[in-house]
Order: sequence, then C-alpha cells, then structure tokens
Amino acid sequence: MLLFAVSTIPVYAQNVQFDENEEKIRAEISECKDKIAADDSLTDASKTVQQKQCSSEIRKKYAEIALTFEQQNDMKIRLQNLQKCEDWHSQYKFLDETNFRIQKNAQMVQSCITLYNDPLWTYSGDERKEKLSDRLDAILAETPVKTNVSNESLKNTQYEVDRIHSLEKKIAELEERLHNKDLIIREQMNVISNLANSLRNAIFNGIQSVNPFV
Repeated sequence: MLLFAVSTIPVYAQNVQFDENEEKIRAEISECKDKIAADDSLTDASKTVQQKQCSSEIRKKYAEIALTFEQQNDMKIRLQNLQKCEDWHSQYKFLDETNFRIQKNAQMVQSCITLYNDPLWTYSGDERKEKLSDRLDAILAETPVKTNVSNESLKNTQYEVDRIHSLEKKIAELEERLHNKDLIIREQMNVISNLANSLRNAIFNGIQSVNPFV
C-alpha cells in the first residue's frame, strides 16, 4: 500500500501542476474575451473572431513556455552527465579500463570512455561545455544501455576476491606457525633453565660432599 502511494506521488504532482496551468490559461482567455466584449468600437463579428484568437494565442504562448522549460531541463541533464565524465577523467587516467568500468555507473561509463577518446574532448574554446554535452548526448543515444558489468569483468572481480581470500588464509597460517614457534621456544628455554638449575645444584652438592667444612 505504501509503495503504491509513493509511486502515485509524481503523477499526482504532475496533475496538480497541469490543473494549475490550465486554470491560469482559462483565466487569461476569459479576461481577454471580456476585454474584447467591452470594446464598443468593434462589431459583433470582429468580437467573435478576436475572442477565438484569444484562446489559440494564449494556449500557444503557454505551450512555448512549457517547451522552453523542457529545453532548459534537458540542457541541465546534459550538463550533469558531462560533469560526471569530467569528474571521472582523472580516475580513468589512473586506473586500467577494466577496474574503471567496475567502479562506475554502467549506464554512463561507456559513453564517458567514448567521449574521452573523441577529438572534441581536447577542445578548449568558450563553448566547450555546450559542444561536449551535445556530443555526449549523441553518444548516449547511440550506446546501448548496460545494466550489468560484462562477464569478463565479473570474472576479473571474482579472481581478485579469491586472491584476497587466499592471501588472508596464508597470513592466518603464518601467524599460527609463529605462535607455535613462540611456544616451542618458550618450552625449550624452560628446559634449558631447568637443566642449568639442576647442574648448578649438582655441582654445589658435590663440592659440599667433598669438603663438608666449606
């Protein structure tokens, strides 16, 4: 139920926005028609023609405003996509391509790589962002969307994971060996210490038996 409510929020918001715009359009049309109707210099026929024009011209005006907003929003998205490629470029130069693909958004990474290798990438004129964003948009349109990394990338990732586990296992084994060696050395030191004490006591007792007055 909650999921359904969340999914309907954007649609509801769009409907509200549409209703608000439609209300504004109708109010302007009504105002335009009333103004024409009150103009005594016009004939009834002229009033009818101009009142019809009110509706078409006002709706056309709002349609152009909506188109301009859509174009601005489209440009904003293009520039945001380009910014991703700009931010990732230093890592692309540092990492090998396989690891770079693994770490980045699958839907953008191929397009960014294509853009990096495009001669336009080195363009440094005043309109660099606009030209690159247009080129990136064209690349995105031509590039099939990939939701998953390639099988080769998965194999490489699994290899690295297995390698890490193997190294961790070897480290644990070495630590265990060092611990065991430490115990053995301690035990040997105890044996040597006991032997030294026994030898010292034997020598001391032997001397006393030979010369009881010492």
